[in-house]
Amino acid sequence: MELHEYMESRGITRDSITAEQDRTRDRIEAYKLAQIRRLKDLTQASVAQSMGVSQKRVSELERGELGSMRLDTLSRYAESLGGKLVASIEFPDRTVTLAR
Repeated sequence: MELHEYMESRGITRDSITAEQDRTRDRIEAYKLAQIRRLKDLTQASVAQSMGVSQKRVSELERGELGSMRLDTLSRYAESLGGKLVASIEFPDRTVTLAR
């Protein structure tokens, strides 16, 4: 069986591969946030307390589950680790920064 036949038999499309690559990239970036938190000797619970959210919310953020996460929540997370959230929109020919 050829690779393309196997993929077709499993319902694997180029779009589904791209979507999974994007999810994997998001998880890697979220993991980097957890690493920064650990390097600062902070727990999810202590970060959550300083943000005014639940530990579960911090855990979701660090797993890359940002689906309905608000920008102010992300901003408080960044600040609790000593960082700053920068929001921007990327277009094919330019990037527009909305907030720093």
